[in-house]
Amino acid sequence: MGAFLPTESGSMPSEGRPPHAMIEPSLLMAAKAVLLA
Repeated sequence: MGAFLPTESGSMPSEGRPPHAMIEPSLLMAAKAVLLA
């Protein structure tokens, strides 16, 4: 997941947006898993 951190920083907004669409759901699911745990 460390590789996604730099992407979130916004170094490349153009290339950061497409992957973000897939990273956001992943973070949401991870957050839910933490809340459930």
